Amino acid sequence: TTDWLAPVVWHGTYKEEVLKNYYAHHKITVGLTVFAVGRYIEFYLFNFISSANKHFMVGQKVIIYVLTDNLSKFPWIQLSPLRTIKVFEIKREKRWQDISMMRMKTISEHVVDHIQYEVDYLFCMDVDQVFMQKYGLETLGESVAQMHSHWYNAHPIKVPYERNNLSEAYIPIGKGDFYYHAAVFGGTPIQVLNIARECFKGIMNDKKNNIEATKRWNNQNNRTTGLYDMR
Repeated sequence: TTDWLAPVVWHGTYKEEVLKNYYAHHKITVGLTVFAVGRYIEFYLFNFISSANKHFMVGQKVIIYVLTDNLSKFPWIQLSPLRTIKVFEIKREKRWQDISMMRMKTISEHVVDHIQYEVDYLFCMDVDQVFMQKYGLETLGESVAQMHSHWYNAHPIKVPYERNNLSEAYIPIGKGDFYYHAAVFGGTPIQVLNIARECFKGIMNDKKNNIEATKRWNNQNNRTTGLYDMR
């Protein structure tokens, strides 16, 4: 566990049969949101959904929410039982910085409008990755984040936290615990809504203060700071 008693999970740290038995009597629906815009639709979306269909929450009811700026390029994919895809068209942004920024706002809007009523847990993931092995019940929790594979064991002083003290993502030297990967986060819909709103608010405040140039626009530092504050 962490210093604040949050569980740290990887293979071998849980009993799969215990989880299966529990959720056999506690039926759930798990949501998975993914953004696919521009060239990412053609290059990554098919492989992402195909691998999720094979490895993500096998045996559970899953709704995959795809948010895209080009419905005409959406690939045909045969889904396994208990899987549903819902596709939503979003506004096309010119700059990748704006795409990253508006992602948090869009997630918040969809959670409020319908997702919170449709799923018990929700994961938000980047489209340019694939599931190689089972991603199952062991990952469920009120608030879920993935430690960055390069920095998870590093001393906080070496981690690339935002050090500009004018930024909303600022973490002082000597503070901080983990550095979280921007490509995966999740939890209950309300917790996902909270972190998405906090990230978007921080990004917008930084933009107003002209801090865009020093910001990592993949939301990695904003999300790390948000999770650090919400422990």
